[in-house]
Amino acid sequence: MEQCYPSEQLLSFCQALLYAVGVPEGEAKIVASVLVDTSLDGIDTHGISRLPIYLSRLQNGRINAKPFIQIKKDGAIASINGDNGLGQLVAVRAMELGIELASVHGISFVAVNNSNHFGAASTYCKMAAKAKMVGQAYTNSPSGIAPWGGKRPYFGTNPISYGFPHSDNSVIIDMSSSTVARGNIILAAKEGRSIPEGWAIDKNGNPTTDAKAALDGAVLPVGGPKGYALALAVEVMSGILSGSAYGSHVGWIYDDGTESANVGHSFMVLDIKRLMPIEEYEQRMNHMIQEIKEIPLANGAKSIRIPGERRQSIACERTTKGIPITRSLLTELNQIAKEIGVNPLECCEMKAIRRDIMEKIKKFLSILYVQVIIAIVLGVLIGHFFPAMGVAVKPLGDMFIKLIKMVIVPIVFVTVVLGIYGTGDIKRVGKLGAKTLVYFEIISTIALFIGLVVVNVLKPGVGMNIDPTTLKGAADVAKQAASTTTTGSTGVMGFISDLIPANIVDSFAKGNILQVLVFAILFAFGMASLGKEGEKVARGIQYLSDVLFKIVGFIMKVAPIGAFGAIGFTTGQYGIASLWSLGKLMGSFYLTCFLFITFIIGTVCLICRVSLWNVIKYFKEELLVTLGTASTEAVMPRLLSKLERLGCSKSVTGMVIPTGYSFNLDGAAIYFTMAAIFIAQATNTQLTLAHQLGLLAVLMVTSKGGAGVVGSAFVVLGATLASMHTVPVEGMALILGIDRFMNEARAITNMIGNTVATIAVATWQGEFDLQKYRNEITQMGLKNTEDKAVA
Repeated sequence: MEQCYPSEQLLSFCQALLYAVGVPEGEAKIVASVLVDTSLDGIDTHGISRLPIYLSRLQNGRINAKPFIQIKKDGAIASINGDNGLGQLVAVRAMELGIELASVHGISFVAVNNSNHFGAASTYCKMAAKAKMVGQAYTNSPSGIAPWGGKRPYFGTNPISYGFPHSDNSVIIDMSSSTVARGNIILAAKEGRSIPEGWAIDKNGNPTTDAKAALDGAVLPVGGPKGYALALAVEVMSGILSGSAYGSHVGWIYDDGTESANVGHSFMVLDIKRLMPIEEYEQRMNHMIQEIKEIPLANGAKSIRIPGERRQSIACERTTKGIPITRSLLTELNQIAKEIGVNPLECCEMKAIRRDIMEKIKKFLSILYVQVIIAIVLGVLIGHFFPAMGVAVKPLGDMFIKLIKMVIVPIVFVTVVLGIYGTGDIKRVGKLGAKTLVYFEIISTIALFIGLVVVNVLKPGVGMNIDPTTLKGAADVAKQAASTTTTGSTGVMGFISDLIPANIVDSFAKGNILQVLVFAILFAFGMASLGKEGEKVARGIQYLSDVLFKIVGFIMKVAPIGAFGAIGFTTGQYGIASLWSLGKLMGSFYLTCFLFITFIIGTVCLICRVSLWNVIKYFKEELLVTLGTASTEAVMPRLLSKLERLGCSKSVTGMVIPTGYSFNLDGAAIYFTMAAIFIAQATNTQLTLAHQLGLLAVLMVTSKGGAGVVGSAFVVLGATLASMHTVPVEGMALILGIDRFMNEARAITNMIGNTVATIAVATWQGEFDLQKYRNEITQMGLKNTEDKAVA
């Protein structure tokens, strides 16, 4: 049974235990850090599990809690007397000295005597690798390995470690000269487990799987006589040369003796810069590792690992999930803590749980769509309970929309230019434009027709019996808005004429997207005709595009504030109660939008072999921002980038989305027919089928006349009714109060319609990467439920 704890919590606990038995605070932190770091790497036998014996020996004085470490230096060589201090502390000081000497002399050798067990040798080689140097570490240990051919142990397990810096993860080699580190056998004996055959022999020289018998006997050297030779070499390097105890004379802290262990270590450090530039070294290391990784796998092998990779993987996992502590070790540590006056680890458990919960809450609240939901709810509450305050926060929404509008036009320009230039085929662009317009006209016509059918079936305006003459004053507002906003030419030819900018600077300044789109197409064609010179211009525009999307990222961080301001104003200005009188129209409109998205847009997704639900979830942040601001302009830049990631080509995305914002207003199309017929029903204006079809035909043209005008649906409808003289334009006053609430559904339907339109046109054009879509959906954690294409 294991319990996982965050490394920070274990570090504090271990440091507190060491400090309580007399280790100075700074030195206690060093030792605790080594122990926790070792356990974090997955080397549990040499990490926190060793703390109980250290604490016991510190308490009885067998290990010096406050050593006076003595250093003697002679050029690149140094010797250290650890004064019987904790091995981790002495070893850290030694490696720090080795790195310092190597930086001066290019190479260093530090020998240590009068020390204790220092844990995992790899810890100190990692220090050298972090300093962009090669590190080597050796240590002797209590006798546990029998010389080859003997049955009595003489050498310790005597580990050898190397650390080589690498750009990704340092290459760390840490190996015992025995078949297994003695710590594994000690841990198995403590937990009552058996050990694998081939690890050790008993005191009579016979192979054993009994951990306790193995501790009385000897560990076998790795590789037979070769492992014995390595153990001897380490004994010379760390025992003979350092002046410490060696062989069977090294003390063992697990026995009941009183003498110090007098363990010896040695460290070597090499400054790579003395041989070659670090960059060259990194390049050569990367090339070697790449060649190793590319070697075909042997039968049954899953991968080729570089030394240190497994530890790095375990460290990443334990950083997230925590370091596992066995129940027996936890009990032992808590008992010691109780005896020396330190809070047990269990007392910190609730704190760790709270910290974990707070981290999860913090991560959850950092998600944009969560922030937008919270902002919308707060905006509704403020607007409902404090209407004046709700109206007062309107500038927050306005400022957010202005920030987005600030970058929309240049983003449309660079996206379209780069998209068309990347195709390199003018005919292909022409076909793409034609397919886009055909798709838009079909879908928007269906939207108009569906709105017409639903409003005639549900009849939301019947029974209101409104006299149009009583609405004259209020209707003047709508007429005034129409007269001041729609200043362009009328009719089909007028609309086409207005596509051509008279002054491109004026088009950019006024945000006329269609005119900018026309200029961008011509600009891209001009770039393509320049050949290689055009590539230079394209690179500059690409850099500009990167900067603009960075700006969008900054702006989107304040999207919740914008949503709060917009929703707060709407609720405060019109009130929730005011919706009930016209709730039937709103309900009918929302229902129609839902049916249109589900059945019409859903069918398009089915044909394209994508899941409508997955697409909606993928763009949930953009949908919530659209809901809060009632504007699709607020999310255009993010739509452009995310659709490319979803598998649509840049050329299709750059063409369809900007064009769709003017030609494919599905939500607005539904609104036009439903609102017009609702006014006729409410004012008892009789419309024959011919009148309704005529209205439908006119709206197919005039719905495009609001291109580039923010919130133009209400204005376009007023202008259309005023020009046809079949439905009283005074009736616009009936929906003036709820238009802002209906705008959310219009905007969301428009956004979903244009998003799916991009996928549909890309599929039709053969420029939709279905596999890329599936990968992106999978990475987002969404269920991959592609439907089969309808033949």
